[in-house]
Amino acid sequence: MAAATEIVIESQTSINASLGDGRTGDRLEPVDLRTAAFALAIGRVAEVRISRGIWP
Repeated sequence: MAAATEIVIESQTSINASLGDGRTGDRLEPVDLRTAAFALAIGRVAEVRISRGIWP
């Protein structure tokens, strides 16, 4: 479980780093752990769908 938590924290750090530093006028709030976990889960599902060739 600790490894899964570390992966989510790394995902959160990566997402927050990609939001920018705010100099361009963007006012994006940093994401929380729940949002980072949700984004990670969606990405994993998308990878599986692509690798298996599942299409709606």
